[in-house]
Formats: sequence, C-alpha cells, structure tokens
Amino acid sequence: MAVFLTPAGPDLRSIPYFNPRDLSNPKSNLGQEYMLKAEGRLPKLSKKLKDVLEREQVEDNLRYALAASVAGLFNASVAVVAFWSAELGTALLIWFAAILLGAGLRMVNLRSHKKLTDAALSSMSKDENAEHVGAVALPIESVRAQRRLIEFVALFNGLCWGVGAALIAPFASPVQYVLLIILCSGMMGASVTTYTSLARGAILFITPLTLGSIYVLAVGVNAPTIAGSILLGCYFLLLTKASY
Repeated sequence: MAVFLTPAGPDLRSIPYFNPRDLSNPKSNLGQEYMLKAEGRLPKLSKKLKDVLEREQVEDNLRYALAASVAGLFNASVAVVAFWSAELGTALLIWFAAILLGAGLRMVNLRSHKKLTDAALSSMSKDENAEHVGAVALPIESVRAQRRLIEFVALFNGLCWGVGAALIAPFASPVQYVLLIILCSGMMGASVTTYTSLARGAILFITPLTLGSIYVLAVGVNAPTIAGSILLGCYFLLLTKASY
C-alpha cells in the first residue's frame, strides 16, 4: 500500500472506481483522512479508505495484464525455440500450454472486470456519470475476488517458470544455460513492475522462480553455485523490498 500513500498521491483522474473529489477535496472526510495518512499522522485507515485503495490496487494491476501476458508468452516462446529437441518437445509443449493457460486466466479476469465496470456505468444516470467523471464503485466483494484470482495466477505462473527452469536445466547446453538464467532473472525483475500495486502478487511470483533459479545454479556444470545463490538471494530481497 505504501506506493499509494505518498504525499503526492496517485493520479486520481485515472482511477475509474470512485469520485476523485472524495480524495482531492480537503473538506471531505475521506480527503482529510487520505492527506493525514499520507503525512504519517493517521495510524490506521478507515474501512472506506481501505476499500478505495484496494479497488485502486486491482485496477492498477489490471492495466498491465495484457502487456504482461504478451511479454510472458513471448519469453515462453523464446524458451521453447531455444530448448526444442525431439527429446524435450512434448514436455516443452505441455509447459507452454500451462503458460498459455495462465495468460488466459489473466485475460478472463480483465474481461470480467470490464464487464462489471460497464454494467455499473450503464446503470447510472447521466447526472451521476457527470458527477463521478466516469467513475463507479464496484462492489468490494467483486474487487476482492478479482484480487484473489490475480494472486492465484501470479503463483501459478511463478511455479510454471520456476519448476520448468529446474526441470530443463539438466539438459541445457552452456549457451542454453546462460539464456535460462537471463530469462529467469528478467521475469523476476519484470514482475515487480507488473505487480507494482499488489506486493503479495509479486512475492507469490518471484518466490518459486527464485527457488527454481537457485536449483538451476546447483545443477549447472561449473556454475558459480554459491556466489550465484547469494546474488539471487540479494536480488530476491531487493525485489521484495521494491514491491512494498
């Protein structure tokens, strides 16, 4: 949540869940609470502000869903092409299908979110739409269901990459081995941007990927296992800190 509690605050005009005046108006109760919390003078958030911030976090994550899914599929395609062989062909196709399933789940969640938003907006009068500047407060239960699916998909994708890397590492040539390390570390770093508003989602993704990457270092021929594991551990801690 810390990312949303800076003194500058988020770009309220881009948040399609609530009336921007609620937070930007210092005369409103919610606006006063937001400003006090941003200044560190309010120890706890009210339920209303927590709900607002949770909606904002989910919305922010879903903005990256399509681009992140395309990037993940591209990286998976690179891995399949680089490691393709008669011996590994079937396993690689199964793994790619799992990655494709993860991307599909993200698109389903994004589509569901758009439908809920459109339905809520269509039920509002023109005056209400004007007042809310196109914003609408979706039921918090729906928002939390979307958040749970986001976090489940993050864990699923992390397991796919982590387990996949661990299983394929023993068959990798030196060049393929380097490519595998680059892909794993790149996916770890990119996840922090993708899940910038949902720290738990980032952790669920990078944890199994980090463990898989350490195993890759352990089975690699002449690989700097100890030094590499220490660096990966530091990288994991850095990304964890960045997520929050």
